[in-house]
Amino acid sequence: MRVRHTILSCLLLGGSGTAAWHLGELASQGLGHSRSGIEQLSYDWISDVEEYRDDHFGFRMAVPAGWNSIDPLLDYTAEEDGLAVAHSVVFEAPRESESDDFSDYVMVEIFPGSRSEKFATDGTRAKHVTINGIAGLRESLAVDQHRIGESTVDLVVHQAEIRDTGYTVGFYAIGEPRNRQLIDDAFELLIRTFTFDLPPYRVI
Repeated sequence: MRVRHTILSCLLLGGSGTAAWHLGELASQGLGHSRSGIEQLSYDWISDVEEYRDDHFGFRMAVPAGWNSIDPLLDYTAEEDGLAVAHSVVFEAPRESESDDFSDYVMVEIFPGSRSEKFATDGTRAKHVTINGIAGLRESLAVDQHRIGESTVDLVVHQAEIRDTGYTVGFYAIGEPRNRQLIDDAFELLIRTFTFDLPPYRVI
């Protein structure tokens, strides 16, 4: 859980930003493989989106316009060999006021192999999902009084995970219950627009 706890701690502090695309433009471009139905989606809480491209790991996705990217201080390495073993991309929503002590956010985590850092559940409410043409599972849950440092916050969590030969990708939208509709829309946007140009890790 090291990556997510680091992110949650950062989001009690702050983030920085990308080029606005209208949803219609995104749909007409046909980004990625799993885009069926994006033209029909109604994002009541998201009017514009931005395309994010990660050239190093070879993927792209859409996020709500105006959400700030957090620099990948969340890449970390295996101490014994210095090799990168994880990559995280995070976008946080603008804070409503300076008194806000938490930012809603979306996140993608990429690991080699079968490693996973998703929130543990009993799996009884998991649903099948296809992201970038790869079958996986998605879940929604409530996390009450989640401790972040000396603070606690109630959270709504949407999570999904896909696995292919050599890698695992986790998708998250996490926010406060009062912003549930925005979190719902941001998660749907993320998993429907995510695509790899090349697999991030390959077995050789």
